[in-house]
Amino acid sequence: MSALPIHKELDKTLAQANAEGGFDYSVVSTQHGLAVASAGGTEDNAEILAALAGIFDEVVIRASRDVGLHDIDEVTIRSANDGRLVVRTLAEADGVRLFLVCAVPGNRTWRRVTNGLCRKLERVLQRRDEADDTTSTTPSAVSPSHVA
Repeated sequence: MSALPIHKELDKTLAQANAEGGFDYSVVSTQHGLAVASAGGTEDNAEILAALAGIFDEVVIRASRDVGLHDIDEVTIRSANDGRLVVRTLAEADGVRLFLVCAVPGNRTWRRVTNGLCRKLERVLQRRDEADDTTSTTPSAVSPSHVA
């Protein structure tokens, strides 16, 4: 397990993916729109992207319930001029659904990088959950109070 605090390890993982994929910024957010970790951009960018994840949670729920689209793993908004926002679902942590939100320039691909990033983020969260299981006095794996 990493010696870094969980939010710093998530931040570092996001920053590496931003560099690899050429993303402007990325955020791990809760279903309630609270930022857990971020890299790139400003704190305002992180908070806005995190808030969007709360909206996408509702879109995913309605698409599943009302349209019959199950196991949705990505929702993308594309702008003709400004690139796209990619929202990927992550595993739950402490009963809270998590999302990855990436700002991707229009000329960049994202699927390969975000696939790898989702796996890495889930491994970090899983290691933390396993550590929390061994010591019940440690703080929660997901602390939405941190925004980089």
